[in-house]
Amino acid sequence: ELGFRCGQKCVKLLGDGAAGKMASIEKDGEKLKVGKTDLSEGVEISRVSDTDYINYENMEVTESFLDYARPFLDEKPSRKVRLLKRS
Repeated sequence: ELGFRCGQKCVKLLGDGAAGKMASIEKDGEKLKVGKTDLSEGVEISRVSDTDYINYENMEVTESFLDYARPFLDEKPSRKVRLLKRS
C-alpha cells in the first residue's frame, strides 16, 4: 500500500510539473506517510544496508530485516517473503 501510494505521488508530481521534486516516505511519529522532497535532499540520504538482513545459508530474510521492514508493510510478514503480482 505504501509503495503504491508513493508511486501515485510520483505521477502527481510529474503531472503538476514539480521539477526537482521526488516522492518520499517520511516518518510522522509512529506512522509512515508519503510526502515530497527536493531531489537535492533525497540524494544525500544514505541507504540502510545491513549484511544481517539475509541468511544466505537458508536464503531467508532474518529477524533483523523483519524489524526494519515492518513499518513499511501493511501486516506482519512471515519469514518466507514472496513477491506477489499486483492486479
